[in-house]
Amino acid sequence: MWKKNWFLNPRFIGSLSLALLVGGCTATTVPPTQTQKESSVTTVINKPVEETWQAVIDYAGTTFFVIDNVAKDSGLMTMSFGSNNPGDFIDCGTWSFGNRSGPFVLIVAQEGAPNALNGKLNVLVKEIAPGRSQITVKARYVYQVTDLNRATTTWAFNTGDRATNRMGLGNTVTCVPTGKVENDLIAGTRGKLGL
Repeated sequence: MWKKNWFLNPRFIGSLSLALLVGGCTATTVPPTQTQKESSVTTVINKPVEETWQAVIDYAGTTFFVIDNVAKDSGLMTMSFGSNNPGDFIDCGTWSFGNRSGPFVLIVAQEGAPNALNGKLNVLVKEIAPGRSQITVKARYVYQVTDLNRATTTWAFNTGDRATNRMGLGNTVTCVPTGKVENDLIAGTRGKLGL
């Protein structure tokens, strides 16, 4: 939960002020290691397309996913998601300044800075052979952090992609997806199918 007056928090003001004032001299960033490089996550299911389609809907309806659009004829479904714990779904590397060091997303959350992760999923379910279907999942991530000057920095990237922006007076922060959103949807669908 965000602290109501995060910008008045002495720890945040001291830590972030130092990083912002001195910029690249004191604060350092280590970009994340990107483990997922594919532009989508795909899996083959040994079940008919109708069963797989229904399993995707059943799983998504019981989670934090919001089904926005369903086009059964084309096999395309779009969903939205959001999280108050962005570190579960994205990795923005390590940020170090003064005596503080740790995952950028965690430091932002601990300091109470307003931040949000929202995204969209495209899920394609198609038949590849009688009794076999394929699920392809691609996500769009949008992560936003608001600093002391109430300026918002946005990182927007897709599955297997990355985004880099400046934070402070010269430090760059790179964010990548962890693949959890895509893989959770596929694992949940498999679970609904008893696989």
